[in-house]
Amino acid sequence: MREAMTGDRPWRHRVPYWVIFLAIVGSLYWASMAGPEGSFSGTKKLDDTKQAEAIVAQLNELVKFMAGLNTSLVAGALAVAINGRSWNARWGHFDAVSLMGVLCSCAAVYYGTYLVFAQTLEMMANGFIDPFQKRLEMALAIQFNGFMIGFILLGIVFCRVMEFRPNGPPP
Repeated sequence: MREAMTGDRPWRHRVPYWVIFLAIVGSLYWASMAGPEGSFSGTKKLDDTKQAEAIVAQLNELVKFMAGLNTSLVAGALAVAINGRSWNARWGHFDAVSLMGVLCSCAAVYYGTYLVFAQTLEMMANGFIDPFQKRLEMALAIQFNGFMIGFILLGIVFCRVMEFRPNGPPP
């Protein structure tokens, strides 16, 4: 089977790249979730005004960060979508559907960005800032999970491109 794809190379059994990718990303994700709950030193407390300003500034930085990551993800997905058939000898329905999933998850991240801004504006209009407000948590979760789903799907497609490119995988 392998000889048919690479021509002169003998077939060697090895773990597919996408399995290695999923194992690494999954273990890093698990490690981030398995850690202890946030601990902090309560020695210096901000006054309410400075605390609210710091929370809003941090939310704005987080949204900018996620928007930048998401834009890079869209660019990567579009590059693979345009060149997928020439980069991958076995380009198929799975790859195309996965890229559609990446673009849908990117749209969800942009929607989560909108929700964060809308929720922050609503809290400011009502005179309170609560970083643990349920709708804000939901919007941040949409951003994070949407990005992770898109990243994982694009990573799988990229691994398949690396593994099945016309000149074969590296020796």
